[in-house]
Amino acid sequence: MGKDILFLQFAQEDSHDNTLLNLNNGLSNVYNECKKIGDFYWATQFNNQSEMGKNELPIKKGKVYVSAFYYPHLLQTYYWAQKYPDIEFNVGGPVIRSGNYSGQDLPVNLNLTNKNAEEVILNKNTLSKTWGIEYPKEYIKGKKAVRFTYHLDHRCYWNKCIFCEGYTKDLNKGLNNSIDNLKINDNYSNLKKIIRLNIPSITPKFLKYELPRLLRRKDIVYDFFLRASKEIIDLLPEVLKNLEEGNGPHPSQLRFVVGVEFPSYKMLQYMKKGIEKDIILRIIELAKDYHISLGLPFIYGWNNLSQTDVDEAVEFLHNVEKIGHPNTESVLFKLEVYPNTSLFSSLKGCLEPLKKYIFDNGEHRVVLNAEQYLLNEEFKNALINSRLNTVLYDSTKLGYIYTND
Repeated sequence: MGKDILFLQFAQEDSHDNTLLNLNNGLSNVYNECKKIGDFYWATQFNNQSEMGKNELPIKKGKVYVSAFYYPHLLQTYYWAQKYPDIEFNVGGPVIRSGNYSGQDLPVNLNLTNKNAEEVILNKNTLSKTWGIEYPKEYIKGKKAVRFTYHLDHRCYWNKCIFCEGYTKDLNKGLNNSIDNLKINDNYSNLKKIIRLNIPSITPKFLKYELPRLLRRKDIVYDFFLRASKEIIDLLPEVLKNLEEGNGPHPSQLRFVVGVEFPSYKMLQYMKKGIEKDIILRIIELAKDYHISLGLPFIYGWNNLSQTDVDEAVEFLHNVEKIGHPNTESVLFKLEVYPNTSLFSSLKGCLEPLKKYIFDNGEHRVVLNAEQYLLNEEFKNALINSRLNTVLYDSTKLGYIYTND
């Protein structure tokens, strides 16, 4: 390392598949411009605090710009700031944008920002068009696949869900990136690339006009959030037929992530999801027909469930099982309530602070009485005992628990 400026991102071997490498490449938008002024550096992501001391930096003074996707990234940088007092650490990314750290006692050389990398590093308000990624050679050896992100936009075109983090609410700020800037490193043709098209939800316009423009390559899978709404399902069958005929990626190169949350009529209305259970099931059927991988996120921890809600949700799970799509994975999250959301405002007096590692950034969990606890557990157990390859996610530990191992 010949420069005293580092652009630091985190890499981690997948906890369930040791042939898959996860790259948290939040600085790819400014890759080429940053290469002119500093060095890119991949650090190992450790989830255990006792292991974080193993991470050494190649410089002892200067500036380090850190892309923090998850809390362990922020915690690791917190330890570095104490270990390297002559380095100025500037941290941005999803874990910073989603919280409020104003009352946190942080080292003086640790700066947190919710601005885009272009503003912080390059001091400009316009989006860079020099996207790039450099795979870490020391991590790639022996891997069959690598997963990374291509940021399209921070903003959500639906923008109504009551639990969404505040930063998606500002429709005047976002990346608004173009797929034309997506460049694929061809030096690893035998390595499968799983590319998360990062946007709160793919728009109908993108689905119809932009998806068919993506590269059609056997070594690429495109992963993105898809809303189970009428405007989406009205387009999807024609779009998939068009892709199968050769315009854009083959449908089998796609992975849909369809937010189910809690599948009862009342709860979907309460969350203002703007989706329907029948449309979710239709999307699952299409995914099975076209050999599209599928992710189904669910949320438990609500304080307003009825037995009818749980019965409806269990019936929905049975209907998904009847479809029998073999390449389906469900992820169960426990509800987290963020400041500056309508859910936070409506649940005042029913919340308890949620601390993640040493950080208290304003996130909360809902306090449940005995009846609500049992209803949530009934749904949780039904999902775990289903045939949907359920993964439990614990954000306080950044841990996935595979229930069907």
